[in-house]
Amino acid sequence: FPFEMVSILLLAAIVGALVLSARGVQAS
Repeated sequence: FPFEMVSILLLAAIVGALVLSARGVQAS
């Protein structure tokens, strides 16, 4: 895989996890 694609996927996964965690904290 191209390094750029891997880095973008990793960043997307991290951002998604942060958003989900933030929503979970707000919900609770």
